[in-house]
Formats: sequence, C-alpha cells, structure tokens
Amino acid sequence: MKKYLSADFERMLGLRFVLCVAGVFLIFMTSTYTDRGLFNMTALNAVDNGLYGMSGLFSMVVCAAAYSGSLCDDIENRYFYAECFYGKWKNFARSRTLTVFLSSLFIMALGVLCYGFYVSVAGGGWFSADDAVYQILQERQGWYFCLLKKAPPLFFLATGLWYGMLSGLMSVLALLFSLYCANKMLILSVPFMGMYFLLNLSLICDLWNGKLNVWIIFQPFFHDFSTDEEAILYVICFTAVTGYMLYRMILKRVERRLFHGK
Repeated sequence: MKKYLSADFERMLGLRFVLCVAGVFLIFMTSTYTDRGLFNMTALNAVDNGLYGMSGLFSMVVCAAAYSGSLCDDIENRYFYAECFYGKWKNFARSRTLTVFLSSLFIMALGVLCYGFYVSVAGGGWFSADDAVYQILQERQGWYFCLLKKAPPLFFLATGLWYGMLSGLMSVLALLFSLYCANKMLILSVPFMGMYFLLNLSLICDLWNGKLNVWIIFQPFFHDFSTDEEAILYVICFTAVTGYMLYRMILKRVERRLFHGK
C-alpha cells in the first residue's frame, strides 16, 4: 500500500496540481468581481457568494481535472495492468481512490484560502460586523465563529476543507465513471452533472428532513445542526460512508476489468 501511495502522491503533486489551485482561485475571482460595487466586499461575503453558485460547480470540475482521469490515462498508455499486478491490485484501487479524494480536497481548500486572502487584501478585509454571514455565525457562537475572530486564515482554510470534502466525493465519482468511459471531457463533466442532479433532487424532495441534502450538509455557514461540532461530525461521517461506497464500486469495476476483460 505504501509504495502505491508514494507513487500516487508523487504523481499528484506536480504542475497540474498547482494549476488546478490557480484555476479554482480564478473561477472564484471572475464570479465575484462582476461590477465596481463589489470591489469593497469582504472575504467572508466573497467566499459565501463564490462557493454556492455556478462558480462552486465549476471549481469542482477543476478539482477533478487534477487526478480523476489518471486511471483513464493509465489504461490508454497500457500501464493499468502492470500497476495492478506490481503489488496487490486491491491496494492499487484503494490508493488511487484515496489520492483522488485528497487531491480534490486540498485543491479546493488551497483555492478558497488564496481567494479569501486576496479579497481581504484587495477588498474590504477578512470580515465585517455588517456581513449577513458574520451575524449568523455570531448568533450561533460556535468554534467556527471563534476561529473567524481569532484566526481568519484558518477559518477560510477550514471552509475550503469543508466544501472540499464534497468536491472530493465528486472527483471519486468521476474516477469511477472513468472506468466505464474513456472520454475525458465526459469524465470532467461528472462533478458538474452529479451536483446539478443532487441539488435538483434536494429541491424536489425533502431527503430525510435535510440530512441527505448536500446543499445543507456541506454549507459551513448555514448548516442545519444545533452546534458546529455536530455539523462537522456529520459531514465527516457522511463523507466516509459515501466515499467507502464509491470505493467498493471502484474495486468491483477494477476487478471486472482485470479478470474478465470488461
């Protein structure tokens, strides 16, 4: 397992990783500064506007571009079988799934942090007491609000990690899709189409009183829990369970390709 992880991380942390972080940053930038009246907005408002809209969906596509198509590349270049039988093929699938998830998670987190830092310097600072999001967090008085007050950069990093877990799941879904389809454009469209479907499904039906509604689960500012601790625990558990289900499907598909040639 260690040799697979080492190889995957070395491959992941290259120029493409840096370009994807820059891509997430630029997507948020272009979605925020649409007129002169927005140039003095705070980083808190800017990140809130950037995450939950079309820019948030497109940023997931950029995150997936880093490593979700790696299996497709390996199959095209005929490295797939060699990599699987270099060690244990289950460890290969486990390592690749984990690396794809983490690459997307870190890209989103770093992109949000860079975006928040830039807006705080070029705009109206980290936050303002007049911000609607600030007032909501202040009413809740959880650790998340304390983090914003005492260490704003860590707050925005935590926000990026929170939303990055959703991005990571969408990237793993794209990885699974790449085992069925070799078209890279379709692979990159999976996060966008997947989120579009989930968001519309969330609007149509209640989804267990909102507990399966991704729009609510992955909103660090407006979560539907009594405390921040409950919210983050639920997000981690939801991500772990969903990620494990996707991993099992990837494992089955890799096994089918290896031993049945389909």
